[in-house]
Amino acid sequence: MTAFVDPRARLRFWGLAGATFLAFTTVTATALLAVVLRLYGLADHQIGVVLAVYGAPVVMGNLLAGPVIARLGVARVIRLALAIMLLAYLSFHVTAASFVGACLSRFLQGVGFGLFLPTAMVYAKAQLTPARMTYYFGIFSAMVPLPNVIGPALADLYLGRGDPGLFFVVTAIPLLAGALLGGAVVGEARSTPETGGGRYADLLADRRLWMPFVGVFTVGSVFGFVSSFMALFLLGEGVAVVYFFSTFTVCFFGGRVLAVPFFERTPKWAAVMVALILMCAGFLLLIVPGGTTPTLVVAGGIVFGLGYTVAYPQLSVWVAEYFAPTARGRPIGLFNAFFNAGIYLTPLWTGVSMAAIGLRGPMLILCAASLSVAAMLAVYGRRFALAGAPAVARGDGAPPGG
Repeated sequence: MTAFVDPRARLRFWGLAGATFLAFTTVTATALLAVVLRLYGLADHQIGVVLAVYGAPVVMGNLLAGPVIARLGVARVIRLALAIMLLAYLSFHVTAASFVGACLSRFLQGVGFGLFLPTAMVYAKAQLTPARMTYYFGIFSAMVPLPNVIGPALADLYLGRGDPGLFFVVTAIPLLAGALLGGAVVGEARSTPETGGGRYADLLADRRLWMPFVGVFTVGSVFGFVSSFMALFLLGEGVAVVYFFSTFTVCFFGGRVLAVPFFERTPKWAAVMVALILMCAGFLLLIVPGGTTPTLVVAGGIVFGLGYTVAYPQLSVWVAEYFAPTARGRPIGLFNAFFNAGIYLTPLWTGVSMAAIGLRGPMLILCAASLSVAAMLAVYGRRFALAGAPAVARGDGAPPGG
């Protein structure tokens, strides 16, 4: 069973995967951004604003990706986005001591990330045949979070032994290498006109896309709690955060290799339904009556990690299958906008409600949302999946709703 569309596609795919890993090794160093900005003299309340600025431009970049791809082509946008990410990160070297300047650097960083991810996803999928797309795309998309294993640790090691004044220059080296590698690899892509995939209004009106968009917003919302408040919740329960995050990380990456292939032949709606139930079960294990224990937290991390690792690639391929490779720019950009909107909205409403309902309340709300979408998939998933034949099967770029 051939995984790649032509003999050169293997090199293009793995080259871009390597470039993505290198680029996000630098991006994950921003886990220490608050520490570095404090060394540069920014106040804590200013640092909070700088960190929060990131969300809006990420979503904006996601939405801009489709139109920009349609105008410039996938290869040029990947090179442009990597250049923006590199410029934004290096700009902290001269702006970190300024509140306004740091906000501008962080904003530009968000735009670069927002442009890069959906464009890289479009490019990676264009190298794959439908038969193995879910498996290999799952591996590719893991290149974004995988650097969290080494990026922050390397940055912390340098910060403890090197010159803090050169932090952004030194930690930008992997991103520079990734930009050079990515630029060289995507330059080998075949020149194919990019049609963009239709207007966003048409995509939102396309009933085939409603369930995957609702699904990925829900997945993003649940993960938004993990990335923002899970550590605080566990510490409040007297449990070390390593019990959840270590098991979650192992199961996330192990699942991309083992669990995702298991679901390759499963209907996308059914795989996502199971994944959402697992994510909900992972949360429920943490808030069972009687108290949170390390054993329950480990179990919750395992179950949640397996659910999350299956959900995202299944949903992304579900959307991509309805469009020819040259028409995936806007659909994938909008898909990622829903995902990131969920991630960045959850901390907002959780923070507002936390004083009244604590952190268990938002976890129960997110569980209810996950189960509700899973129930919708059980009832309507097959109907939405059969609403129109995927474009990859028809071999065209039919407009939404066709």
